[in-house]
Amino acid sequence: MEKQAKHWQELANKQEREKNLLQAQMVNFNSKPPRAQSLESNTQAQIEEIQSLRDKLFHAGEQQRDLEKTISVDLKAEIQKQMRDNERLTERNKAL
Repeated sequence: MEKQAKHWQELANKQEREKNLLQAQMVNFNSKPPRAQSLESNTQAQIEEIQSLRDKLFHAGEQQRDLEKTISVDLKAEIQKQMRDNERLTERNKAL
């Protein structure tokens, strides 16, 4: 009986080792070679950099539109002020 239990234990241990070996091979089979991993990593970094630059460009465009609106409003106000000043000076010259 003890001999049979020892036999079954050895068989179980052997199968456990084979299972571990097959799992390790499966992991190695699914993993990418270092060059492919490096290329994928570089590609991902470039994609993230491009997205970051797009976001910055979009933000800069929004800032530019806001500044153009501000400049337009300020310019119109300054033109109106200069026209009023010109009218006052013209009236003053006529009075002289």
